[in-house]
This record gives sequence, C-alpha cells and structure tokens, in this order.
Amino acid sequence: MLKSYLKSLAGLISLCVMLTLLFLLASCHRNYDGSYEEDEDSTQIALAVKAVIEPFFTNVDDIATYQMRFKSRKAMEETFCQMSPQMLERVSKVVLNKHGSATLEDIVTEYKLNYDVYSNMIEETETPPKTPSKDIEVDSTIKTSGTPKLEE
Repeated sequence: MLKSYLKSLAGLISLCVMLTLLFLLASCHRNYDGSYEEDEDSTQIALAVKAVIEPFFTNVDDIATYQMRFKSRKAMEETFCQMSPQMLERVSKVVLNKHGSATLEDIVTEYKLNYDVYSNMIEETETPPKTPSKDIEVDSTIKTSGTPKLEE
C-alpha cells in the first residue's frame, strides 16, 4: 500500500514539474534563435518613458514650448517647496474637497489664486508665506505631440 502511495505521489509531483516547465517555456516570448520578442505594448511603454526622460524635437517651436513648460513646472515646484507644512495642509484640504484628488498644479494654482486668503490664516508659530511668483503661467492647452521617434 505504501509503495503504491509513493508511486502515485511521485507521479503527481513529476506531472506538476512537467506542467510548470511547460508553462515557463510557453510564457517566455523567446524566438528559436534565443532572442526575446518585443511586443507592441513594451515598445509603446519604452517610447513613452524615453519621451519623458529625453524629449525629441522636430522644430524650434517644439523646443521653445518645451522650455516654457519646463520653466513653468520648475516655478510651480519652487512655490510648492516654499509652502509651510501648515499652509500645504490647508491648501491640500481645499483642493481635495473640490476635486477629490490633487496634483502639484492644482495645489499651486489654488494657493496662487487665493493667496490673500491663505496669507491671512497664519498661526503665531508659523512663518509668513512668501508671495508666489507671478511668472508661473500654466497653459493647459499645451499637449505633448504624439510619441517621439527613436533614433536608430
């Protein structure tokens, strides 16, 4: 009885091992020459990541637009970093109540638009907020144009 049980168990284990190996071999996108096959999704993801890390420009207007957006983003980040923790908490609560979620742009825009209100809400232990830079222009009509081309 024990021998038949052990044979059954060994057969079951070897069946599991074979199925696992079959699954592993079938799940790899490997060509017969050993190279891996790139699917369309991974290519699109790689292009999107490359567009953020290393933008691709086709004309001077694209470069100027990118510079404007870059400066605007940097000014937003500086304003965000200069906000005290208490001020950030107040503004964030307002934005979250309005929109249900918050982005850096939402928080900074709310802070700038209602700076007079927020600057009057300072507690005694808090340092007064710095006036946000007036040169932060958020142009929501600017969109990235398509997927960048990879250089060969």
